[in-house]
Amino acid sequence: MPKHVSGKSSVEVPVRVEQARVRPDRREKLQDLIARLYRRRSHARLSTWDQLRYGPEIADYLRRRSKVYRRVAGEPGTEGPLPFALGFFRVTSEGAFEPVADALPDPQPELLARLLSEFLEPGARLFFGEGAGETGWAVEGEDDVRPLESA
Repeated sequence: MPKHVSGKSSVEVPVRVEQARVRPDRREKLQDLIARLYRRRSHARLSTWDQLRYGPEIADYLRRRSKVYRRVAGEPGTEGPLPFALGFFRVTSEGAFEPVADALPDPQPELLARLLSEFLEPGARLFFGEGAGETGWAVEGEDDVRPLESA
């Protein structure tokens, strides 16, 4: 069940990652995306003016660095879903991909799994939520994810 965070308007969703290894040739690009989204992760708390300014900047940045994001976001431009939850992960020195928090604000699970499929090796598993509300995704290949059955 989602957790409400006091003092924040967002809902946090527990996250768990299994068998997630970053493709060596895409490690630097993923680290750059994480760093950019980490710096903008408080987007929802910005003024309306700053949201209007930074949202298109981030969508454009993602379009230039991710083939999967371009396909998911649709028509060229500066609009599109903004997967800020990516800013709550890291790539370890051994190339593992892991969350830096137990829960994520508004993770958009399928979008995040699809975006990560471009950077993670097949076999990675991403879980969002807990108990009966948990959803999971397995990375099969680039822009190829499979929903996992709940435990």
